[in-house]
Amino acid sequence: GTHYVTTWVGYPSPQPQTLIVDTGSQYTAFPCKPCDDCGNGYHANEFFDPKESTTFQVVNCKECKAKRSKCINDLHSTSSSSSSTCKFFQSYAEGSSWSAYEATDVFFSGPNHPSEHTTTTATTKHVDDDDDDDDDKNEKKHYKIESIDPTFAFPFTFGCQNSIRGLFKTQLADGIMGMAMSSMPTSTSTSTSTS
Repeated sequence: GTHYVTTWVGYPSPQPQTLIVDTGSQYTAFPCKPCDDCGNGYHANEFFDPKESTTFQVVNCKECKAKRSKCINDLHSTSSSSSSTCKFFQSYAEGSSWSAYEATDVFFSGPNHPSEHTTTTATTKHVDDDDDDDDDKNEKKHYKIESIDPTFAFPFTFGCQNSIRGLFKTQLADGIMGMAMSSMPTSTSTSTSTS
């Protein structure tokens, strides 16, 4: 079977990401919005939305951590000034692959079943005067964070996937957590002390 972990990413409303634990690779990565053709609808959770996290940061080219990172112009920049990101990729023996840009955010340990900690709100996306059915509503998930202990939060470097191929599109897990020896330090601290 496959082993997985659910991490909660971002602040002030952490977003769950279910990740396959992989001892044969070294990178942690999952789809981030926008990610076209990344298996939307197959995965356990929605794609991570960087705009919903105040602690999200793109790693700039002067601070690339992945051994095979290449500096590219930032395609996802919303600012008028040009910026660049560290782009990297991973491929696997069975043919799957992905590409991502390096980012950092706060990771929390938490419950493995995000649906138990969810509230939803319906927002109207289109109103049709002739039709009163419920298809005109779009549900947005909000996660209650009282079950997530911020004591266990830590900064984490990961790959924000913007392209995936093969089994990564159709698997239930959102992404992968590489546990092999890494040239990319993922965390500056995995524990906190309280005095």
